[in-house]
Amino acid sequence: MRNNRNLLVINVFYFCHADSLSYSSVINAYAKSNSDPRSAERILNQMTTNCVSPDIVCFNSLIQAWSYSTEPNKARKAKNILDRVERNEHVYSSIGLYNSVLQACALSSGSNVSPNERSEALSIACSLFAELEKSKKLRPNSLIYGTMLKCCTLASKETREKLIIDVFVKCKNAGHVDARVAYLLCMAAQNSRRILDDLLIPGVTRKDAKNRTYILTEKLPPVWSRNVKNRDARKRSR
Repeated sequence: MRNNRNLLVINVFYFCHADSLSYSSVINAYAKSNSDPRSAERILNQMTTNCVSPDIVCFNSLIQAWSYSTEPNKARKAKNILDRVERNEHVYSSIGLYNSVLQACALSSGSNVSPNERSEALSIACSLFAELEKSKKLRPNSLIYGTMLKCCTLASKETREKLIIDVFVKCKNAGHVDARVAYLLCMAAQNSRRILDDLLIPGVTRKDAKNRTYILTEKLPPVWSRNVKNRDARKRSR
């Protein structure tokens, strides 16, 4: 209830003289509340009604509002927003926006999510990943590869290993293995030691105090991370 009252105050305060930044701040507040993506979507639609053009930040905040909510079919909702951006001649899509949709797919898990919804989320993720691979403007980077590894956990046991291997091999070939990718690889493959043995060179994995596997990314071949912009991101993945 307190969150709702706070958001109402924000609405009244900003919409007196609202610009794109003001609307974006309100949508972001809804995203952080983790509970009301439909209200966030109404705010974005109100922007158009009030002749204020939503920017990429507004759309990204709206996707995140869906991603972190408990609403069903969040992956589909996020993809619909991305499609809306692609149709908007005043807004250009970004890697960050694609990653937010992939995050919505990855979060379509848990005991409250139906098998059909999980399957649809995985299908959306794989479709977006393939689209980026073919794109001449946007290419997968460490962020995309890492989130796609999270999406692999949506797959059935029969197809999960193949998907994990496919994503990571493409990542290392593209030179985008950073600490986050290495950590998410361990998370995705935590029930299959064979995957790590097949994908990594000997001597680069360790066990922590809780017997969890992690990767010494500084021992990986430098060519695997040649396109990682932040070299500090190569530090040990724990």
